[in-house]
This record gives sequence, structure tokens and C-alpha cells, in this order.
Amino acid sequence: MGLGRIMGAITEVYNDQNGIIWPKEIAPFDIHLISLQGKGEDISEKADQLYQEISQNSNFSVLYDNREETAGKKFADSDLIGIPLRVVVSSRSLESQSVEVKQRDQSQGELIKIEDFCNKYCRK
Repeated sequence: MGLGRIMGAITEVYNDQNGIIWPKEIAPFDIHLISLQGKGEDISEKADQLYQEISQNSNFSVLYDNREETAGKKFADSDLIGIPLRVVVSSRSLESQSVEVKQRDQSQGELIKIEDFCNKYCRK
């Protein structure tokens, strides 16, 4: 059985109306980090710092989306790609020194303090 058939079977089983839902064990990335641009540069700086910390201090692979696109476009692309964990850095989340964390297979995300997130996901 070839790789194409295996991936076809996986996508047929693990999906919803928005796209694929990769199982954690075979996902191309562990975390999809999304930076939502606001009025200040602080958002980009915080997202860059978080990306560096996760990339350098953990065994997780990160897809970092810092494109200048709308939040809706980034979220739709994130669902389509299907990475198991989406982490959003935005002006709203930074007001409480948090990031929004959402599992791909769940409908709602939650705000988690940046230091709590880093203690869980940024350390080897």
C-alpha cells in the first residue's frame, strides 16, 4: 500500500465540513501558531517570541502564520490544514497575557496564560 492511499484513507476518516483533522501521531505539525495583527507591533513581537520559544525549547513542530490576512481567512486555512492544536496571539488575548488555544477537533477554544502555555508546550 502506498503513501497516497494511506493518506487518502486517513483524510477520509479524520475530517469534518471544514477540512482534515490530523491525528496527533501523524500530523505534519504539532502546533499552528497564528498572529492576528492589531494596532500595535506588540502582537507580532509576542508571537515571534512564542514561536522562538516553542521551536527552540520543545520537541513540537510549529507552523507559524504571520501573513497579513484577515482573521477569518487564517482560521479557515487553519481548519483546512487540520493541525491538531491552534494557538492564536491577538490583541484580545494579550489583554489578559494569554493566548487562545483550540484543539482542531473541538468547537470552542480557551484562553490560557502565556506562562502556563509555555510551561506545558515550550519545555523539553
